[in-house]
Amino acid sequence: MTTSGLLAPLRERDFARLWAGQIVSNSGDWVNYVALTSLVWHLTGSAWMLAALRACHAVPFLLLSPFSGVLVDRWNRRTTLIVVDLLRAGLVLLFPLVHDVTAILLITLAFNIVSTFYAPAKNALIPRVVSQDRLLSANSLSSTTSNMAMILGPALGGILLAASGTTAAFLFDSTTFLFSVAAVASMSVSGSIKRKAAATRPSAWQDLSEGFRFVASRSAVRAVLLMELALAAGWGSVNVIAVVIAEKVLGGGSAEYGLLLTATGVGALGGALFAGAKGQQLGIWRLFPLGFTLLGSAIALLAGSSVLFAALIAFFFMGTGRIVIDVASVTTYQKAVPDALLGRVFALRHMVTHVAILTFNQLAGFFTDAASVTPILAAAAAIQLVFVPLSLLFLAKPRALDPDSS
Repeated sequence: MTTSGLLAPLRERDFARLWAGQIVSNSGDWVNYVALTSLVWHLTGSAWMLAALRACHAVPFLLLSPFSGVLVDRWNRRTTLIVVDLLRAGLVLLFPLVHDVTAILLITLAFNIVSTFYAPAKNALIPRVVSQDRLLSANSLSSTTSNMAMILGPALGGILLAASGTTAAFLFDSTTFLFSVAAVASMSVSGSIKRKAAATRPSAWQDLSEGFRFVASRSAVRAVLLMELALAAGWGSVNVIAVVIAEKVLGGGSAEYGLLLTATGVGALGGALFAGAKGQQLGIWRLFPLGFTLLGSAIALLAGSSVLFAALIAFFFMGTGRIVIDVASVTTYQKAVPDALLGRVFALRHMVTHVAILTFNQLAGFFTDAASVTPILAAAAAIQLVFVPLSLLFLAKPRALDPDSS
């Protein structure tokens, strides 16, 4: 049986079921995103309320992720995924019943509080349902489906809204969560965690501290987290000013902005496919400098571009480089972190990268208003290119990814 290749993990029954639930529910997430944005806009006509809606998505992950990780490492991870999706299926059904934006924001906040448990539990469960030599391919396939959903989901959401309205879109999203529940419930893996006896079990605060201490003590984990912060500096800077680039640099409008985002999604899909097909052969540690080279060069190209074609190429390779680094990062955590700590480490990673992206969003927006996009892009490109040699230094030896190494 072949152990390599992007589709190889689908030969493992439990991973195939987890993946099937993910691709369906991810598509529903984007349908929900389109429907919810449309609903809030039509109720209020306020861009500020759209910003408030985005805050209801981001704030739970920023504030609660470390604590969610502690609980994920205490609970059965398979059961956690099932309960989270059942709760989300029910919460989504509340949207058609309310017509007040405050209620919509509160439901969105509750939805995303529940969602903080999902990614740490899923990422921590993957090493249980796929063999070690297929981990990179499994993460690449997971990223591939997420990016396919990002490309196809909004289009499906637009069609549902045009044909049947927001209620149909929310019903569809709820159904996708129930499909995910059925897929995960049919898995044979237990998802339970080996824990100490209740009498000797540490408190939640001690568990949280243990997660922070582990990250601080492991060189491979620290290195990858630092590289993800560098990635956030580049991606967070460019992402927020993409609409400015479309209008002020390219002289376009909404259509050009949409094309830039589509190019990013297609590039991300290509990056995930590449990492799955070639990552095992190259070695995880070589994916980091490759990703930073692609990302830094693409941002540098964008800084010197004023035509749409060049900008589309730049956004395509930005998407490619970002996902190559992301897939390598997730796989590194799964290989370098003990199973009992995976939930906490993934939750901490989620929190840190969200904070970094939001920080660089704000900095890029401020300096773009004060000057122009060119110096922001030049600085972002320089940071990515500096991390090409730094990433080689950090993870120069494949044994840095060995969970038994110090």
